[in-house]
Amino acid sequence: MLRALTEAGLTGTVAVVSRQFGGRLLGAGRLTRTYREAVARAIENAETALRRLHVLLRFRCNLAESGPAEGMAARNGWRVVGREWAAQVTYTCAVPPEQVPRALGLVAELTSGRAEATVAGHRFLPSAGG
Repeated sequence: MLRALTEAGLTGTVAVVSRQFGGRLLGAGRLTRTYREAVARAIENAETALRRLHVLLRFRCNLAESGPAEGMAARNGWRVVGREWAAQVTYTCAVPPEQVPRALGLVAELTSGRAEATVAGHRFLPSAGG
């Protein structure tokens, strides 16, 4: 089963095969081959989704800046994965790693230096194309 996944170039993938015993013993070699073939067939018929690591940046802005913050995220292709509304709005945006330096600068510019974006974690998300 692992060989079928490896040969297909898949990572971060789990394959589960179950077999209902029908009274016929397959033997270790045939059972292994049958399971591997079942995984290979499933892979052929499956749709794959490319997932990419994103940095989660968190920043706080005032309510008047929330509209521009949403626009900034949308224009740059960042995903807003969290909003906490209170006296201020706390955003958590998923940003591709190569865009983090630019994102830090844009957040500072948007808030006239009042807000500092901090790294709140990392998350794998589906790529835009997959």
